[in-house]
Amino acid sequence: MSRRLVQTLCAYSLAIAIICYLARGITPAQLLHNFSMANLWVFVPASAGSFTIWFGGETLLFATLFSYFNARISFREMLPANAAQYFLQLVNSALGGTAMVMFMNRRKGVP
Repeated sequence: MSRRLVQTLCAYSLAIAIICYLARGITPAQLLHNFSMANLWVFVPASAGSFTIWFGGETLLFATLFSYFNARISFREMLPANAAQYFLQLVNSALGGTAMVMFMNRRKGVP
């Protein structure tokens, strides 16, 4: 077997083991009933709202922080940099942080 396949199988095995551990003492019928009662239309807006509040708050925090310690930057100027950081963090967290540093260096001259 290839190394990639073994890693994938290990990851899925670990996920199943965690679910089994968390579901100990619950009958399979009760677990399936609980899964069937889950409402995706409640989860999606709650997650989207949570993300929006987090993103807006972090953008405001960065704008205030950079304005206080380095160069003046508005919330509106900070939005594209923070959006790029969030998007690139999906690929690699170091890449997202680097994008933010490069933006601040090039746009505002922050060392």
